[in-house]
Amino acid sequence: MMRFFGGSMSLVLVLSFAGCDGGISIRPKSGGHPYEVLVTGEDPAAVALLKNIIEKDAVPGLPQSEPKIDVSTVNGEIGQVIKYARNMVVVVIDGNEYTATRVRYERNVFAEPQITIYVGAPSVERLKADLERTGRTVSGLIERFETATAISELKKTSDRKVGKEVAKSFGVDIYIPMGLKPVRRSRHFMWLSDNSATSMRNICIYTYVGTDMSPETVIVKRDSILRVNMPGETDGMYMRTERKAVAQAAGIVENGQVRTVVKGLWQMEGDAMGGPFVAHAVADSVNGRVIVAEGFVYAPGKKKRNIIKQLEAALYTLK
Repeated sequence: MMRFFGGSMSLVLVLSFAGCDGGISIRPKSGGHPYEVLVTGEDPAAVALLKNIIEKDAVPGLPQSEPKIDVSTVNGEIGQVIKYARNMVVVVIDGNEYTATRVRYERNVFAEPQITIYVGAPSVERLKADLERTGRTVSGLIERFETATAISELKKTSDRKVGKEVAKSFGVDIYIPMGLKPVRRSRHFMWLSDNSATSMRNICIYTYVGTDMSPETVIVKRDSILRVNMPGETDGMYMRTERKAVAQAAGIVENGQVRTVVKGLWQMEGDAMGGPFVAHAVADSVNGRVIVAEGFVYAPGKKKRNIIKQLEAALYTLK
């Protein structure tokens, strides 16, 4: 499948990656890890420009800075080895072929899962002038691709038994990553965890009465609910939101459903525990309630980007 962005650089990121799956693949498995991209091209200056703009942004809501995307480069044409990279950006500078900077992409050209993004420009100078917008487009494509790929994998590997327990308790569907099991539950609350000693993944699902899904209300409700349901080892210990570290809070529309997304840091009051979290809130107008699914990570001394991204992919399946 091939998609185009270009002309006046009115770059649109409304993609439907997840809907492109289906059938049995005969392509080899791609190499590399999620959120790793290989930038290649015959013009070293253009390759360097794309590398720098893609890797400059950090993931919001992490305790230590981690780039949104890890970038490596290879100068020259696409070879037999690099063509199997999971995420690849091919930069072409050609004044005969291009009159403006253009971006297009294809899925699963050489391997699967894979996205190959082509950035074309008439000159390095024109690419540099359009670099900010081009970088946002390329990064957005990769992030959407990785989320869709994770969701597709969850469709095949999620824990259906635990998913049924969630559906029975809350009347919602969500793909639960394998390895997460119920640790604590009450009438309006469920905590799932893998209890890893090094990189603990967690998902909490809970509800509150009303229809207010403003970020401020979601945070207030989060703190009150988790204070009761996520106590520490001693009195006075409980989970709370680091209010000064809320990195993102916004309303989005995903698959026709309005939801509020809040990203930031959690901390165990009275203890040294903490880490990143992401919460998705959706309205259940029929029952006059808001349903919140959130993922949080406790992985001291470990990189957390890919772990929290996998949990967030699961949250996008909440419906």
